[in-house]
This record gives sequence, C-alpha cells and structure tokens, in this order.
Amino acid sequence: MSVQIVGLGRWGVVVGLSACLIVAAGATSAEDGKGRVILAAQKSKKKVAPRKAADAMPKDEMAADAAKAATPAAADAPPADGSLSFKRDIAPILVANCVGCHSGNGQGLRNGKLDMTTFEKLMNGGKRGKDIVAGDPDASMLVLMLKGEEKPQMPPRNGQRGFADEAEAKIEAWIKQGAKLDAGIAATDPMNKYAATLDDLRRAELAKLSPDERDKLAEQAGRDRWKLATKAEPEVTTTKTGHFLLLSNLPKARADKLLQAMEAQFTLANKLLTAPGKPPVLPPTEKIGLYVFKDQVPFVEFVRTNENQEVEAGEDARAKLTVESPYIVAVDPAAGGEEAAPVARKGSSRKKKAAEELSGGPERTLAAVLAEQLYANAAAKAGKPPRWVTLGLGAYMASRLESASSPYYRRLRQETADNVRIGWQAKANEALGGEAKVETTRAVGFSLFEWMQANSNTTVVANFVRVMLEGQGKLDDAITACLGLNREEFFATSGLWFAERYGRN
Repeated sequence: MSVQIVGLGRWGVVVGLSACLIVAAGATSAEDGKGRVILAAQKSKKKVAPRKAADAMPKDEMAADAAKAATPAAADAPPADGSLSFKRDIAPILVANCVGCHSGNGQGLRNGKLDMTTFEKLMNGGKRGKDIVAGDPDASMLVLMLKGEEKPQMPPRNGQRGFADEAEAKIEAWIKQGAKLDAGIAATDPMNKYAATLDDLRRAELAKLSPDERDKLAEQAGRDRWKLATKAEPEVTTTKTGHFLLLSNLPKARADKLLQAMEAQFTLANKLLTAPGKPPVLPPTEKIGLYVFKDQVPFVEFVRTNENQEVEAGEDARAKLTVESPYIVAVDPAAGGEEAAPVARKGSSRKKKAAEELSGGPERTLAAVLAEQLYANAAAKAGKPPRWVTLGLGAYMASRLESASSPYYRRLRQETADNVRIGWQAKANEALGGEAKVETTRAVGFSLFEWMQANSNTTVVANFVRVMLEGQGKLDDAITACLGLNREEFFATSGLWFAERYGRN
C-alpha cells in the first residue's frame, strides 16, 4: 500500500497510516471516507495524555478475554481417555533427544539413515526399514533400541542413563495406540516447529492440579525467595480466580487495589501479545508472584541471592516470566505506606518543569512500575523482539496508568526531544540497532509507541508489536505493513511529531 499525503501541518507533510496488513479479523481503523487512514494531530495543540488501561478496548471485549484466559487451552491438558498426542507427548521427547543427530547431516542420519525432522520421515524409517510399526511396539525397532534390546542402543549412553522410564513408556503407549499424528498438523511439517515447549509441558502439568494446589506451590516458591532477601515476614494476598499472588507488607486495602489493577493489565497484555489461534503468552494456570519491598536493601539482596546478579544503578524492579513460579519484584515508590498520585507543582513554567519537585507523592505508582515489567518481559517471552520494543512497550503501557505530568515520562520525552534536535534518524537508528544506552533505547521505544497510538489505534500498535516479536530484521516489514511507510518516512514523520509535541513539554 502506498503512502498517501492527506494534508499539511505546521511541521510539513502529514502522512497517512495504512491499515495493518495483518490486522485481526474484524478490526477497523479510522478512515477519511476514501479508504485512507489519517495520521492526524500534526496541527493539534492538544497535549498527548496517557489513557487509562481500560480505554484500550471495550469492556465487553475485556470480559470475554478474561473468561477465555480463565480456562486452560484444550491443547494444554491431556484428554480424559488417556490417549497420547504426538505434538504434546512424543515430539518434545524426540526433538530434545533425537532430532539433533537424526537430521540434515547429523551422525545418526549418516549411520542409521533415519531422518526424524518430520513425522513423515520418522514413519518412513531408516536403513533397516520402518522403525515404527503402528499398533505394535514389540515389533518397532525404535522401542527395541530405546530399551537396549536391539543395537545400537538409543540414545547413545556413554556410560549414562538414556530416556527416563516415563519417556520410554509414553513412546511405547503412543505406538500401541496407533502412532497417529495430531489433526491439523501436516506430516511434512518440521517437528521442531510444533513440538510442545517446556512452557507448554509445565502448563499441562499445572492443569492437572487444583487451583488450591497451584496456589500453594506459588506461595511456597514466593516465601522461599522472599526469605533469602529479608527476615521480615510478608503478607500474602491473592484471589481464587486471579492470576497474581502478592507478597508484601502493604496496607490491605492498597494490596487489594494493586491486585485489581494488575488483573486488568494481565488481560491487556495477553490481548496485545498473543497471536490469533495461539495459547496465551501469560498462562492462566500459573500465578505470577508479585514481590514488593519497602526499600532498596531487600530488593538488592533478592536479586543477589535469587538471580546471582547485581542491581544496576537506578534499577527498582525486575521480572522473570519464563521460570517456574514466574515473578515480578519491585521496590515500592511509596515505601510501604499509603500511595498518593504524583502531583506537579502548580504554576511552573515550561522551562522549570524538568527540574520541578513533586508536591504530593512519589514519581510513580507501584502498579505502573509492576506493569512496565509485566509488558516488557511478556513481550520477550512471546518471541525475540529487539530491546527497544520490550523497553519501549513496557514504559508506554505503564504510562497509561499514570499522570502525563509524571517526571518519569517527561524525562523519556525530553530525551527524545533532545535527540530530535541533535539528529533524530541517527539517534533513533542507534537505539533500534541496539547500540544506544538503556535510557535512550527506552525513550526511543516509548516515544515511537506513543506516536503510533496517538495517530492510529490500539489494533495497529498490537499488530506492529506482533510483527516485531519475530526479531529486529522485521522492522521494515512492520513499518510497511502496519504503518504504510518506508523507513525514511517513518523517521521523518515521527520526528516532526516529536518536535511539535515534545518541544512544548
């Protein structure tokens, strides 16, 4: 789709954002009646104000998404009749232990001529014919080699044990059940593309437990981690149907309100990052621990003892969402007391805003600090996005929970404004390429997402992010498919917007 000029603004050409080519079915964008999506606001003097999280989608959509997320996907849980799935039960074993050799020019392929990269090739067998006889594990060479009843024994032992008994039993049972491939998967599809991941397997195991059993596991993991950082006993707050377990010493009313806010962010994060037809990025079966400390000392000790790392200067939160019992840990901006929204000093001139002090509360809210980590790390969990996407998305989504006057976001905007004056395209390219410092990378990402959202809609932003989950090499594809621009226009148009909007902050 070509770029269309739809008007002139104070700073030059106003370029139309196209509807993203990968927009989810049924999604629409604001158009001018001629099929063109308008990049508005170049003439506007109105400041861009962060919106509340609930504004990102209709309430009925949020409720529907929450209902879906409350139930594990059918593929995550074993069927009641005990039948085995090749995708869920067998392919992960073969990919982890066999495909490395039995593929391409692997040693196993050269010696046994058995290629296991696809289901079709697996069933074709090797130099001795078919290694799997559907319905008859006793006649299947694969089973006999796993058990050591035929040579060579597989996988090679090298003095160590091979497959666990449970893995051997699963393969044998699957063959006995007919050695079938799951419906919807082509026999020629690469096995490593659909084999269940460790995350999938963990979800399946958790799905077997009751909610109370899952909560107890999450609480025990949380207490074990907490006590490595401080001797103070935490209060544990959770809800039966919620997705978080909070360990803190916050006042109860504040703890309850925090959990409510994070539940909304959980739903939004899954809606934003989960591709259609895929399981949710943030699984509903495993509660995320929220560990909140009153000050920096136990936070630093938590990182040292649980992650074997040191905290960086200015760092006040971290997250690990790809581990068992995932968690987000943070220092409370209100030091464990009651929380007041950040309020800027009244009457400050524009020149004084960068240095002004707060008159009513800390720079940030705890919910926003935790939400920033949630989005950034959920995006990293969902694919392989560049750092500017994870950092920028986290900061942008968190900004929708806080005041536009928060010094934290003013600093991000100010850094972008400074970079525009210095040379926006060169500075932005450094950040997009991973060559800039963390603060600049976060500022560039935050500003680009704020620009996209202000001039299009949430669907365009979501689809841009989903393209970028495939890696930095997809940037030009995302710019073209979702924004209808080429790279030069991307920098020029965004730079003009920042110069006008951020230059007035």
